[in-house]
Amino acid sequence: MLLEALRQCSLLAHTYREELAQEAVELIKKRYFPVLQRVLERLESRSG
Repeated sequence: MLLEALRQCSLLAHTYREELAQEAVELIKKRYFPVLQRVLERLESRSG
């Protein structure tokens, strides 16, 4: 999942189309953010 997110980031780094940018925002909010949030929670629980 994280590698897929990095690939998407690379593809979108030079995107100037509004439609594609909005799709990226939705993908980040719905798919990648929850995963990253869980990773952060696990890391925090291990460090504390």
